[in-house]
Amino acid sequence: MDALEILDIIQKGESSTVQFKVRIDKKDKKKSAYDLGTEMVAFANTKGGLLIIGVVDETGEIDGLSYEELQSTNQLLAYFQYSYSYKVNIFQQRGLHRLE
Repeated sequence: MDALEILDIIQKGESSTVQFKVRIDKKDKKKSAYDLGTEMVAFANTKGGLLIIGVVDETGEIDGLSYEELQSTNQLLAYFQYSYSYKVNIFQQRGLHRLE
């Protein structure tokens, strides 16, 4: 999946298999881990899904992550690496990051 396909998915909005998160809150890692885990469990209980980080839930506006935010998000995702299969693709275009 390339950046244009992701942009198309964003334009279609959230659904039962597509969810947006604008940020992983680095100030409250416990809550962030819970929120992320909740999304991943919901996807695991169905046919999977796509979590796109760096997109405003309500508007679909792309608000890409800084390098520091990306590092913090990757550290949090490392806690899930043995429980769930996921893939992170980084798109340089417009600061878009994809988690699958």
